[in-house]
Amino acid sequence: MVSWRRGARGLIPSLSSPRWDKARLFFSHTSSSFRKTPSEELIPLTLLEIEQMQGLLQKGFQVWEVALHIRRSESVVRRSLQENDGLSSLLRKVKRGRWSSAEEHLLLRYLAKRSELDKKEIAQLMGRTADNVARQIRKIAKVRDPPMPLLSTVTSPDEELSQFERATLEARLECILMGLTKANKTEQWDRILMGTPRAEWVERILALIPTPVGRLLAAPSPPTISTLRSLEWENSSNMGVYTWILTRKIHNPFYPKHYVYVGSATKYGWGLSGRKYQHQKGGEGSSFTLRHRIQHNGLAKKGHFVTLLSMEVTSPEPNEVVKARQMIVLAEAAFTIWLGALTQGRPNDQKERLLLRSLCPWSLEQMSYRGVCSHNPLSMDISYPQGYAQL
Repeated sequence: MVSWRRGARGLIPSLSSPRWDKARLFFSHTSSSFRKTPSEELIPLTLLEIEQMQGLLQKGFQVWEVALHIRRSESVVRRSLQENDGLSSLLRKVKRGRWSSAEEHLLLRYLAKRSELDKKEIAQLMGRTADNVARQIRKIAKVRDPPMPLLSTVTSPDEELSQFERATLEARLECILMGLTKANKTEQWDRILMGTPRAEWVERILALIPTPVGRLLAAPSPPTISTLRSLEWENSSNMGVYTWILTRKIHNPFYPKHYVYVGSATKYGWGLSGRKYQHQKGGEGSSFTLRHRIQHNGLAKKGHFVTLLSMEVTSPEPNEVVKARQMIVLAEAAFTIWLGALTQGRPNDQKERLLLRSLCPWSLEQMSYRGVCSHNPLSMDISYPQGYAQL
């Protein structure tokens, strides 16, 4: 329970409250070079230091800032405030106005160390309001991440693909599928891939890719979030592959603002619309790992969905459903690699993950987003519907 004392500036927390203990843990490095020996800690502030401290407090400086400026430890400053009611009355609960260079420096160090941000925690530690902290973070983000210029396109997204673009798509998909045959996967997927020539898989998948998606995948540079968002969402019961674009609740300029997940919809009768509903509901549609990554990175669950590929399955006959699932999941694996949506993985599977990520046709360093897909879809068996006759 935080105790409060009333001063000329309003309510301020007691200097022995948990708030200052918490702040000391975060800001202790700021005055580490000015720490004194135990005997020097007993030396009270000089009249000159008290005058300096008074001027700083009148400007709204917090305890850690005062210690930094007068080159004394925070404990000495706190003790002086406890012993001097005139000084303690000047200590403001919340600092306002322009940020000092020391505050900006500390905020930058905090942002660089924390992927997920809690603006209320930062505000409490720095003696600022949460809104003031959020504005300062946005200001830093504008400086670090200036808006990208819009690139003019020679052709309309809906215009038919050129011969060069079709050849590029075919070559890239062939390369990715070849890499997937060498990657670790289940015995079921080994049999599936061996049962059909790779050229046939390429032909089948390419036939299902919409023109705008094909143009994006054949481009010489990786897609931006704006180009991904420009793709359409198909709200239907068709099976398909989709991208879920997730955004941070609070943008940390030291980390990507956007994250991309590639998934598949293979449940007959539900399809793409059902899969989107499951994700937004937050239940079985999102795996525990995905939910953990969303929470860990501070991402908003309400994301933007786009369709990469769809396939109409007219019959619920088990054999037809299985064939469609095989096609969709293989396409999901290819798109996961193609869009750089695969995470770096754990230390024990670095070699395998490097192989898969190297199949991406673009440099991953050029991508403005980060992937949140935890695994290769071919590392899990396809579920067979009841009544399917396995050959």
